[in-house]
Amino acid sequence: MSSPIHYDPKSVDAYANFIHHHAITLHQEVDGTPAVVLGAWIEKVFVGEHTILAQGSGRGRVGLKRLLAVPNAHETILAVGLPAEDDVDEAAASASRVPTVLFDMGPFGIIPWSAMLSLVEFVPVDGGKKTAIKWGVKILPMKKEDGEFVDDSQILERITALLKKEIDEFAHGYGK
Repeated sequence: MSSPIHYDPKSVDAYANFIHHHAITLHQEVDGTPAVVLGAWIEKVFVGEHTILAQGSGRGRVGLKRLLAVPNAHETILAVGLPAEDDVDEAAASASRVPTVLFDMGPFGIIPWSAMLSLVEFVPVDGGKKTAIKWGVKILPMKKEDGEFVDDSQILERITALLKKEIDEFAHGYGK
């Protein structure tokens, strides 16, 4: 069996080449095809209870900007890789192709980071009947005057716990 092909390989490359100091990767599996799970993830996790600053456009809501609980911190969907709406063979594609959501953060509010990029992959499992969600986050903290990175370990710990909670709650409540 060959490796899955991403609908948006440019986003995968952008994430792979992003210069970072920390990386977080979370995994969770849910029932449902990747494209359907992606749509639900955008609505229940990315939008969720957040204040929306820009709605975004299209099925993937590219350009959607949300305000985070951290004062003055925003995240924006940069790209979404989905099957075409008129893809008559979406069931077959769901078994081998990977939808993605690429988003960044900025401004950062009180978080001492200079860059953050996140890629969420919706990998087909069990012939596309299930989806493995792989949520990756790469972070570049600010630097101090001496050139060393700011210690953001406590914030990183909290963010990791928050993301784990979000993905676990999504998986537990998905389809209900």
